[in-house]
Amino acid sequence: MDQDDNEETPAAYEPDSVDMDLMRLLAPFSSMVTTDKDELIRQFQTIGANMNAETASFFLEMSNWNLQAAVGCYFDTLGQPGMPSMKFLNDVTVGKGEKVTPNTKIHLKFQVQNNGDAAWVNGTYMSLKTANLAQSTSVPNEKFFVPSISCNETVIVAVQMLSPAVEGLYVTNWAMYTPNGFEFGDNISISLYVCDTGTMAATQATSGGLTAGICPIEDGGTIEDDGTFEGGGTIEDVDMWD
Repeated sequence: MDQDDNEETPAAYEPDSVDMDLMRLLAPFSSMVTTDKDELIRQFQTIGANMNAETASFFLEMSNWNLQAAVGCYFDTLGQPGMPSMKFLNDVTVGKGEKVTPNTKIHLKFQVQNNGDAAWVNGTYMSLKTANLAQSTSVPNEKFFVPSISCNETVIVAVQMLSPAVEGLYVTNWAMYTPNGFEFGDNISISLYVCDTGTMAATQATSGGLTAGICPIEDGGTIEDDGTFEGGGTIEDVDMWD
């Protein structure tokens, strides 16, 4: 059948600048051919400095370990409205700035805000970030669960840890995760100086920093001072130090 001369021919699709940027980003991944899952995870992590192995594995598994599809799915998810967000407001640790004695249990407390457009769902947690976590199969990464809070509300998250046995300056890094292990929000880096004359644990003990307590949050809920974490374990078992 002849086409009506008055009928307009649909215009060819022309990708916008965002689509073009994504196409350029995905192009190198289309030529990567490997079935080694560890290598696929490492390649996926090259898309961002804060990309962790758990998030990479999640999207690769969801895409049947197709690297290009996994990267595309990640950026599609990242661009969807309603993704959780977290802003680090303040380190409110009792005895902040004081030195710590070796092999000593202490609490760190972080004031954070839900600065996104979606509430944090039940199961959201804060956890330690470790460089060798992806290679470790015997050491669990403890989860300190946080309350479900609405947009713009704040909460104090308490995490528990054991200081290193050797004196020196250390840095520990923390991040927030969705229940399925998707990292979001600010990263929190805390420096600690370990020495025999440290006083932080004593300060926390005398001020109630190591006893069960309550941290108020704006919606009227509470979170226990010692945190809630999976399996009843403690952060002592995690290789946490950079």
